Amino acid sequence: MNKLFTVAGFTIRNKLKTKAFIITTLIIALIMCIALNVPYIITVFSSDEPAKIGFIEDDSGIANSVQKYFQTQEDADVEIVLLAKKETVEENEQMAMDKLEAGEIEGYLQLKDEEVDGFPVVVYTSLTSLGFNLQNEFQNVFKLLKTDIVAKELGLSSDEQNILLAPVSFESVELTDITDTQGGTQTEGKNESEEKISLFISYAVIILLFMGIIVSGQLIATEITTEKSSRVMEILVTSVPSLTQMFGKIIGMFIVSMSQILIFVTVLVVNILLPHNAEVFEQINLDMSSVDLTLILPIFVYSILLYFMGFFLYSTLFAAIGSIVSRTEDLGQAIMPMTFISLAGFYIAIFSINIPDSALVVWSSFIPFFTPFVMTLRIGLGEPALWEIWLSLGILLATILGGGWLSAKIYRTGVLMYGKRPSIKELRKAMKAFKV
Repeated sequence: MNKLFTVAGFTIRNKLKTKAFIITTLIIALIMCIALNVPYIITVFSSDEPAKIGFIEDDSGIANSVQKYFQTQEDADVEIVLLAKKETVEENEQMAMDKLEAGEIEGYLQLKDEEVDGFPVVVYTSLTSLGFNLQNEFQNVFKLLKTDIVAKELGLSSDEQNILLAPVSFESVELTDITDTQGGTQTEGKNESEEKISLFISYAVIILLFMGIIVSGQLIATEITTEKSSRVMEILVTSVPSLTQMFGKIIGMFIVSMSQILIFVTVLVVNILLPHNAEVFEQINLDMSSVDLTLILPIFVYSILLYFMGFFLYSTLFAAIGSIVSRTEDLGQAIMPMTFISLAGFYIAIFSINIPDSALVVWSSFIPFFTPFVMTLRIGLGEPALWEIWLSLGILLATILGGGWLSAKIYRTGVLMYGKRPSIKELRKAMKAFKV
């Protein structure tokens, strides 16, 4: 046991001191800080002055209505500048172009004589693009004006117009237990805030697990192959049993991976708690006070458990693969199948976010190599039965034990085999010869 902790401690110290680990961690943490504060950074460097857009007046009064609309908006992004109508269309355009070139306006709107569905065609002219947000806002404004014109033609009052334009009240209620409606009870499930937190937990665990598998698994395999190719392994096996080496490296890399994740989580929490980011929660309607921790806690616990189990399953297999490769140049090809398997589980989970109870997701959650990804998705966003969760965990645990046992046998044999990568038949012969 002391040797196991010695190997694990050596692996931890060795990886934490490497420049690659330090630089990578700092770069990712910096990217997270920038990404989480992008809205605030944009507001700091953006001008508070609204964009001045000219509007050539006509007899319809639409220009005046658009100006009044933006004047009533709080913190409006647009200021409408009315341009007096001239005798001819050419004179109107020349006047607007002169103001545009002089920098008095950023662009101008004008109404064509032709109509589509009872409303004049609107044309925006500028030296630069209007931008998606402003274009969408103008479209909404003109849509409201068109609705108002049509409503007046139909003789609708202002109250009737308000009723017509009022949004429909729509609520989503999730039921965890559904019984008969005659005297039965129904248990209400997650509300909107709880669903968003569940989505965040599922996303975070799936992405972190994939990153942990790819990065840590390759590091474990690379370190074993490097020690073997440099003949250091021959010295190590005389002082430390091969199984102690394998599990010591896996435990050490797991602690290194968790320390990196802890740094990222700390950066995430600190940035979220910054005062200027409080508005983000308001914009996405996330009310932390309405969150029931009794519903979120099981999701969090299961997700962490699946992360641990998935990490150890793939790590033991990566270690076994690294032990049968004699040259680091051949390692990439050897670990490619495991990389594709983990990639398949990751893609199934990520692309099934909107359909967590589909047949593909349900059946994939019982495949042990996909369970850490897919069952995390089902628990967070779907409604799997308790027996399904425990069955998938049982299958995954059995696979970890079986894979660990097989990986240990391969490791004990593979670290002493040199030359070309052995086939399965050659590996079995060697295992029998070494009485593994």
